[in-house]
Amino acid sequence: SGKQHVLMLHLLQSMVLVSDLGPGQRRRLAELIQQIISLFGGKRMNERIRHLLYSLGVTANYTGFSYTVSAVELTAQDYDRLLMVTKWLYPEVASQFHTTMSCVERNIRTVAGIAWLRNPELLERLAGCRLDRKPTASRFIAILAAYLREHSVPA
Repeated sequence: SGKQHVLMLHLLQSMVLVSDLGPGQRRRLAELIQQIISLFGGKRMNERIRHLLYSLGVTANYTGFSYTVSAVELTAQDYDRLLMVTKWLYPEVASQFHTTMSCVERNIRTVAGIAWLRNPELLERLAGCRLDRKPTASRFIAILAAYLREHSVPA
């Protein structure tokens, strides 16, 4: 599409001068690359996250379902978001859905609880370790994002 071509052109123009980039320009280049990745691979990642949630027993009728999909997708793109979930990740998801970050966290916590109750065995397999208690919202996001990243399928 036209949007894809414009983004690709901006990326190529930026890459020509990559050695001369300042901090702000490097950040802008990283944002452009993420947009291109989202355009070409976002749908596949979105489908994989949705499938994982369904496998865990979480259905799309929960408000937190979409919030979780978005949070995992953003985290898979940049793990640093997990370092500041309340200052970066939850506000970003909240902005997408026109809600508050506390609403996002609460609804993702609900989704984590449903997954824990309905399919704890699969959740532990995804985590790669035994879970003694229901994961927090941020831990649940981290588990799903790490699993998807480790088991990524080439586009």
